Amino acid sequence: MVDVLRRISTPWHVWLVGVLSFLWNALFVWQWMLQVTGDPAYWAGMTPAEAAYLRAVPLWTDVAVGVAFWGGLLAAVLLLFRRRQATMLFAIALIAMLADTTYIHFMSNGREIMGPVGVAFGLVIIAVLVAQTAYCAWMDRRGVIV
Repeated sequence: MVDVLRRISTPWHVWLVGVLSFLWNALFVWQWMLQVTGDPAYWAGMTPAEAAYLRAVPLWTDVAVGVAFWGGLLAAVLLLFRRRQATMLFAIALIAMLADTTYIHFMSNGREIMGPVGVAFGLVIIAVLVAQTAYCAWMDRRGVIV
C-alpha cells in the first residue's frame, strides 16, 4: 500500500540554507540590539557623522530594521522546522528592510553619510532576503516545507 500522505524527505540544502540563514540573521539581530541599547563599542566604530545620523533617524526605521532582522531569524528557524510560514516571514522581513532602505537612500541624506559601502551593504541584505524568500517559496512548491 502506498502512503500518499508521506512527507518528502528533507534535501540537504534545506539544512544548509536554514543554518546559514539563521547565522546571518542572528548576526544582524545582535548588531541591531547593540544599536538600540546604545552599546558604546558599537557607536565607537562609526564616524561622528554616521553616529549622529543613526541616532537621529525616526523611530519607525529602527522598528523596521528590527522587524527585518528578527523576522529573518524567526523565518530561518521555521525553515529548519520545515514550516511554510517561513516564506511569509522572509517576505515580511524583506518589506521591512525595503522600507528602511527607502528612507536611508531616498528620504534622507543617509546615502551620502553612509557612503558607497553602506549603500552596497544595504543592497546585499536585500538581495539575501530576496534569495531566502524565493528559496522558501520554491521549497513550498516542491512540498518540502509544509
